[in-house]
Amino acid sequence: MLIGFGAAAGDEKDSDASTLQRLGCERSFLWADKTVIREELDRAIEFLRPGDILVATDLTRFTNDILSLVALMQRLQTLQIGVRVESQGIVPGTAVGDAFAKCCSILADAHRSFELERAAADDGGSLLAKRQRGRPAALSLGDRMKAKRLLSEGRMSVSQIARLLRVSTATIYRYFPQRSRIAGQQPAPSAADLAVSDAANKK
Repeated sequence: MLIGFGAAAGDEKDSDASTLQRLGCERSFLWADKTVIREELDRAIEFLRPGDILVATDLTRFTNDILSLVALMQRLQTLQIGVRVESQGIVPGTAVGDAFAKCCSILADAHRSFELERAAADDGGSLLAKRQRGRPAALSLGDRMKAKRLLSEGRMSVSQIARLLRVSTATIYRYFPQRSRIAGQQPAPSAADLAVSDAANKK
């Protein structure tokens, strides 16, 4: 069965009804305003049965958005409904019709792949952001050597060394339990000493 879909008569367009009837459509679903295209299209698809053909005068009768058009063609293919479009010469079972269906399948696959890659990138970015937040849980070899030297000098407290290396005091105690206790007993350095130490560590 051929079922038509198109535009009703309006200020800037003629009705597709006569053309769809001439093409052999037994019934047509027409929209008078673009805001109800989706609603009228859903009504037409609900009426269609496997093996039927949805006929339109032009692809723009369905939508002006390429991704929406591809999604519609995939939906109709799943329902085993053919598509015939007069202006573009799309007829099921012809070279043009088969090529159109193939192009829609390729575009649909490409869009799905793109969405999966974007979702994976978003998840990876979120995970990386979570890993980058807060202080590192362990000291690198360079930081361990710096912490050992600062503890040996005894001019900085454990908490000051931890802040300098952007770790917790528990991390310092875990790597240097004996030295940390000694350093924790030392008086806090003056502002001048801290400035000198910070300048030396940045070199």
